Amino acid sequence: MTTVSQTEFHPWTGSAPLVALRTHRPELPEAEARVADAVLARPELVTSESVSDLAARARSSTATVVRLCRRVGFDGFYRFKIALAHEVGMSRQFGHPDLSADDATTVLESVLVADAREIADAASLVKPTAFDQAVDAIVNATDVLFAGVGTSGPLAQLGALRFLVLGIHAIAVQDVQAQDLTARLLRPGSACVLISHTGSSKETVGIARSARAAAATTIAITSFARSPLARACDIVLSTGNRNDPRTLELFTSRAVHVSLLGALHAGAAARLPVGADVFQSVSEVAGKHLY
Repeated sequence: MTTVSQTEFHPWTGSAPLVALRTHRPELPEAEARVADAVLARPELVTSESVSDLAARARSSTATVVRLCRRVGFDGFYRFKIALAHEVGMSRQFGHPDLSADDATTVLESVLVADAREIADAASLVKPTAFDQAVDAIVNATDVLFAGVGTSGPLAQLGALRFLVLGIHAIAVQDVQAQDLTARLLRPGSACVLISHTGSSKETVGIARSARAAAATTIAITSFARSPLARACDIVLSTGNRNDPRTLELFTSRAVHVSLLGALHAGAAARLPVGADVFQSVSEVAGKHLY
C-alpha cells in the first residue's frame, strides 16, 4: 500500500496563516522559524508592516519572509498579510472568550464557534489522499485496534464502537500495557488507529511502533503534522491547531478529533454494504438499554 510521506511539507491551502505557522513551526528552517515567531508574537503588527519591516524585526531577510509565505500556501507577502488581517479580526470576534465573563450566553457561543472554526480548519489541513488511504485501510483490515491514552482514551473507545456497528472487527482497551500487548499481537492485514492531540505521548508512540513491527497499517490522528507519532505511522491525519504547541488545548482538539472519527466512519459506511443482520444486532443491543 502506498503511504503518505512524513517528510513532505504540506502547504496550508486555507485562509488562516496563524494556524499553519503554529502547526508547522517545529519543522521550519531556523531563519524561517524566526520569521514565524515574529508573526505569532505580534500578528496585529504584521498587518501594518512592510516585508522589510518584518524581516528586520525577525533578524532575517526579505527573501526568507517571502519563502515562508509561499511555504504556507500564499504566493507572496501581500496575500499573506491580507489573510492574516482577516484571521486576526476573526480571532478578536470569535476567539476563546474570557471565562470570567458574566454573560454565560456569550461564553457558550464563543466556545462553540471556536470549536467550529477548528473543525473547519481541519477540513483544509487533512490531506485527502491520506484520508482516502485511512478509510481503505480500515475497511479492508481483518481487525482494527483503536489506541489512545489520557483524554484520547475515550476517543479510542468511541472509534472502536462506531466501526463495530459497521460490522468491522474493531477493538479498544483502556490499559496502556494491554494496548501495547494487543498491538504486538496484530498481524499483516490488521490496522491500528492511534489518537493523540500532541502526537508526543511516549505510550502512544510506543504502541504505534509495536503495531508497525507486527506489520499492521498504522494511522495517526493528531493535531501536529511533524510529531513523533506522525513519524512513527504509515498514514497521518493532521488536523492542525490554533494554539501554541506547548498549550494543552484539550477541549478543542477533542472536538476536532471526534469529528474526524465521524468522517472516517462515514467514509467506511459508504464503502461497506452493511447487512440487515448487523442493523438487527445493533437495534437489539440498543433496545436493551432504553426504557
